[in-house]
Amino acid sequence: MFDAASNIANESGSRMTVYVDDLTLSGPIVTKRLLVKVRQVVRRHGLRTKNSKTKTFPAEAPKTVTGAVIVGDNVCLPNSRHKKIWETRRTIREASEHDREKLVRSLKGRLQEANQIYKHRGTMPPRND
Repeated sequence: MFDAASNIANESGSRMTVYVDDLTLSGPIVTKRLLVKVRQVVRRHGLRTKNSKTKTFPAEAPKTVTGAVIVGDNVCLPNSRHKKIWETRRTIREASEHDREKLVRSLKGRLQEANQIYKHRGTMPPRND
């Protein structure tokens, strides 16, 4: 199924990427017609797509794809996740010793997520404290 969908995307000058069960079509010529063709391939393999999860973006607009934001050629952490990191750091400073351990584990997880995204593009996440 993925090979057939990828071939359709390639023939149109687009690119298909997959992360678990999220399929993304990108390129200068991703049309509604292309989306219909890929959906037909998915249906032929006994699966369904959800219209509510299908999104299209103008070429110059930031795009949210599988929890990351694509801005131009850069992959970024969404602002909401930066805010959670900042809030967790602030809460750690104000927390009791008992609560601090749990918050530090949470912060480490959030920073690990950010590092995965920013290492991909060769930079580290900005500090917000």
